[in-house]
Order: sequence, then structure tokens, then C-alpha cells
Amino acid sequence: MKLNCHKKQFDFIRYNTETKTQDVVYQDVNEKWLDVTDNYYFLQDNNSMIVTSERNGFNHIYKVTFADHIR
Repeated sequence: MKLNCHKKQFDFIRYNTETKTQDVVYQDVNEKWLDVTDNYYFLQDNNSMIVTSERNGFNHIYKVTFADHIR
């Protein structure tokens, strides 16, 4: 996980130990502030997780499917 110094962008990074490569699989952005929590629940499909975010000013629960990359 990586949070920028202004706490406006949070990147969840996947690291491949075999190829030693990394990619961003989830990104949360808020123009004012992100309240980062430890509410991450990985699902059995190994390709998604449940997260909470206040990106729109209210705390919501999201199911996130990991992207191959974020644009």
C-alpha cells in the first residue's frame, strides 16, 4: 500500500515475487482527504476484495476487482 504525502491518493500494489514486478491493482482518490483504514477483505477468487472508502464524503463498502493496471 502506498499513500501520497497529501493523503489524497492511495495505491494498493501487487508484487510478484517470481518476476519481481509490481503493479497497481486498486487506486482510491479524493481531492481533499482519504481516511485510510485496515478494512480489506480478500475474496476466495484471488482477484477481488471488499474495501471501505470515504472517497465521496460518505463511508461506503465497495467490491473491487483487481485491474491489470490503472490508467
